[in-house]
Amino acid sequence: MSATFRGGRLAGIFALSLVGWGVPIVLVAPRPELLAALVLMAVVGASNSVEDVAGFTLLQRAIRDDALSGVLGLIWGAAMGALALGSVLAPILVRELGARSAFVLVGFLLPVLAIAGFRRMRALDVEVAPSRQQQLVDGVPMFGPLSLAAKERLAAKLIPLDLPEGVAIVRAGEVGDRFYFIDSGTVRVGLEYGEKQSGPGDYFGEIALLRDVPRTATVTAVSSARLYTLERADFLAAVTGHALAEAAAHEVVDARLAGTFP
Repeated sequence: MSATFRGGRLAGIFALSLVGWGVPIVLVAPRPELLAALVLMAVVGASNSVEDVAGFTLLQRAIRDDALSGVLGLIWGAAMGALALGSVLAPILVRELGARSAFVLVGFLLPVLAIAGFRRMRALDVEVAPSRQQQLVDGVPMFGPLSLAAKERLAAKLIPLDLPEGVAIVRAGEVGDRFYFIDSGTVRVGLEYGEKQSGPGDYFGEIALLRDVPRTATVTAVSSARLYTLERADFLAAVTGHALAEAAAHEVVDARLAGTFP
């Protein structure tokens, strides 16, 4: 499911998932029939999945890598403690308030917390908004199947490269050592069957890396350009470590070698 999120703002999604987790529990109280309860619990399950992805992605954006494992440990410890406490309190609530009232009380808890904390969540979302590098990674089809967290880790490894007009970025026959994203400017790709121009949002360099062959084209900056590069090892680890991403990458390579890729 995480692969379905794009690298945008997540505070609203996270808050909505908390509401989608709590409201169905409230609605179980007046509609205790089995079918209705099963449908409402299915909504809770889906909201829980969305909450996990959005919440932990926000957390990974906000916490330094060297502190992340410790923070995650604290969060999971607190979650397990809350689960144990809830298992003790639930029978007491049911006994004192009745089952329906207990469902309403517990169900309202998450929506109330979401509303109370939304301003802080939104502020955090603005502070850790996706970078240009993350947007470039998100726009490459072969990285599409990766989780949002994986794409953001990949984006953190991109290296900026500013080039003047007329510079050859790669030459046909050279050893491929990097993958390239075009952030701004225009480049000319010289191919066996002709030339084409590529601009912002385009990318190149994957054929030599995936097929372990020399560069198949010469790429030259038509204007001053800013590119971002990804080292060979990082590119291959991301693509070949995920079956769907690897399949998408080979589809791109096959299309480009056949001369049909735009």
